[in-house]
Amino acid sequence: MLIEPGVFHPGFFYSTEFLLQTVRQRIAQQETVLELGCGSGLISLVLAADGAQVTAADINPVAVDALHRNADRNQIILEIIQSDLFSALSGRRFHHILINPPFYPKDPANDAERAWFCGQDFSYFKRLFTDLPSYLQQDAQVWMVLSDGCDVKEISALAAQAHARLEEVATTVIRWERLWVFHIIYPNLTQGNV
Repeated sequence: MLIEPGVFHPGFFYSTEFLLQTVRQRIAQQETVLELGCGSGLISLVLAADGAQVTAADINPVAVDALHRNADRNQIILEIIQSDLFSALSGRRFHHILINPPFYPKDPANDAERAWFCGQDFSYFKRLFTDLPSYLQQDAQVWMVLSDGCDVKEISALAAQAHARLEEVATTVIRWERLWVFHIIYPNLTQGNV
C-alpha cells in the first residue's frame, strides 16, 4: 500500500487498526459506508473488498490521489472523492459513517496538517456534529475513534451542543496509547442501534 508523505500513516498509529477491528464485523455487504477523512484509505479498501458500498472522502488531494492508485493496484472498487467534511456529499445518506478525526486544537496551515489539527476552537468538531445528521440513513451508525491525546471532554461537550452524545463502544490500550471507539448518537433522530 502506497502512503504518500503528508498523509496519515496507519502503520505508525493504532487508531486506524482499532477502528477497523471494531466495525468490520458490524458492516454487512452492500451497506453504504462513508469513511470521512480517509487518509490512506486502508479502512475503505478493506470494507470495499468485504463487499460494502464505500465512499472514501478526504480534504487532502494527495491522499485522494494515492487512494485511487491503491484501489487500482488492488482491483478494489469504491468511490473516492475530495471533500471538506461533507462539502462534496450533498444529498447523500449512509448506513455507516466512520471517522478518525483530527483532534489537536491548532489551526492547520496546509492540507497535510488537517490530518492532525481540528482548529484552535475545535471548529472541525463543531461543523461535524452540526452537519452529520443530514447524511444519516434511518438506523445509521456513526463510529468515531479518539485517543487519550485529545480532549475527549471538550469534544463530548461540543457534541452535546449539537444535541448529540458520544457513547463508548470499545476501548483498548496499545503500547502507550489509550483508544476509544464511540458511537455518535443523536437522540432526537431515528438511528436504530446508534
